[in-house]
Amino acid sequence: MNIIFEGIDNSGKSTLVNAVANETQWPVGPKEGKPINFDSVIDKIERYLLFDKHLFDRHPVISQSIYGPLRDDPHVPPALTEAFYQQKPLIVYCRVVDKRLVGHLPSATDDLDHLKALSENYYELLQKYDRWAIRYARIFYTDYAQTRQVIAMLKGVISECR
Repeated sequence: MNIIFEGIDNSGKSTLVNAVANETQWPVGPKEGKPINFDSVIDKIERYLLFDKHLFDRHPVISQSIYGPLRDDPHVPPALTEAFYQQKPLIVYCRVVDKRLVGHLPSATDDLDHLKALSENYYELLQKYDRWAIRYARIFYTDYAQTRQVIAMLKGVISECR
């Protein structure tokens, strides 16, 4: 079982993933940033499906369904989406309220066009994430003050996986 931390840019995912990794010693899956093209998305999904007992700061099956339409990308093939959800990852939805992109540290793959599109479509993307999270997320992280509580919950889950 993997633990996926998902949410819009600047929602605290990386901070929480790093804190959980430090406390649990679980490895963090690769963080590759925005895909170069749709073929790279498919390759990334296929690689990520091979991981077990890892923490992920985003998963392309999820983020592609949210961000892909912004770039007019095709949908992720249903077989890959189904394979991902059949693995039953524990999903933590990170949603720090109304922070927008204040203080956001762009990744190396975040070009100006992407950041502009993200800023212009922020609330639409947030609504998509909210609708998705209601269905799939098991833990909701909405405030940095919850960090210790979330880590404690995840340490319990991880200890059961050993």
